[in-house]
Amino acid sequence: MNESYPRVTAVISQNLGWNKYALMNWANECGLEGKRWREVAGAAARAGTLCHAMIDAQIKGRYFDTSGYDGEVLEKAQSGFNNFLSWERTVELTPLFTEALMVSDKYRYRGKPDYVGAVSGELAVVDWKTSDGVFPEMVIQLAAYGGLWDENHPDKPLTGGFHLLCVAKESALFSHHHWEILPGAMEAFLHLLALHQLQPALKGLQ
Repeated sequence: MNESYPRVTAVISQNLGWNKYALMNWANECGLEGKRWREVAGAAARAGTLCHAMIDAQIKGRYFDTSGYDGEVLEKAQSGFNNFLSWERTVELTPLFTEALMVSDKYRYRGKPDYVGAVSGELAVVDWKTSDGVFPEMVIQLAAYGGLWDENHPDKPLTGGFHLLCVAKESALFSHHHWEILPGAMEAFLHLLALHQLQPALKGLQ
């Protein structure tokens, strides 16, 4: 397995700048209010991060210890987690792989999908995020994972498409999003990958 290949998350985070201006503006507003943006982000994400961890443990069949969290944070996280459990009961998740590393020798990248398995009896890729919304990088990441699966398991098509589970940062509200296909997303990832692979040559011109 070639560990020199870049990970899906690194390719996207280092080369996609579509949402950077919104983050910069928000960080600037925090500064104008005399707040440190990292501290604000950390405090806001606590309930969402906790709920995300609870979902992760549930899907992987692990015990998660919620002791040590204060009442309000735990209450919000538990509410979001209960909504996830309600959704889970309706779709009957049957994991095939969780965080299994896959490599594309064709395109020279690697990645670990959160989950590949059955959702309502259909094989699908599932990813979960602590986020207040759905952003382009999320569907691009799903498509890249789909590409890895298709290359490594051509005999097992993803008939169930792609699922994204989002947990809001502060409120821990749970939402589910599903796509049968992701038009343009894999093409976008390959463009980002090409940029990533060009970086060493371009840095050599400095």
